[in-house]
Amino acid sequence: MPQMWIIMGGANVGKSALIRALTGVARKTENWPVATRSGTINVTIYVRSLQEKGISPGQFIQQNKGASYILLPLRVNATRRFPDGLQYILTFLQAGWVVNDIVVLNRTSLPYSLPQGAPPPYFIPQHIGRRGMPANQAASIVKQRWNWL
Repeated sequence: MPQMWIIMGGANVGKSALIRALTGVARKTENWPVATRSGTINVTIYVRSLQEKGISPGQFIQQNKGASYILLPLRVNATRRFPDGLQYILTFLQAGWVVNDIVVLNRTSLPYSLPQGAPPPYFIPQHIGRRGMPANQAASIVKQRWNWL
């Protein structure tokens, strides 16, 4: 079952900027090598939120059955056609996937409680990028938290 890292936030708060700063990836990439304290892992990386890309929780699971590690952004709230981040996380956990960590941008709390099996989120209470914390500074904090090099 895949292991996941999730970046959450509203629209235009720097989720994609943080993912680019963490990985150097500009668009969805499969098998991207990421150095960690325990060795190199190959991560499937999404840069745009699943709601923005129009991918439902079930579709995402089907598309990524063979992945070992996944980094993705989710919007906290639902969009017109797609559910909130909580519904994605619930679906992932129900499928037996492991959520390693959740980083939430531009918030100090979530409007819902995360389910059992989800880690407590780490909050960066500001935008990432031009209007707030520099992306490389936020990436440094997150890499330390995740034991990424």
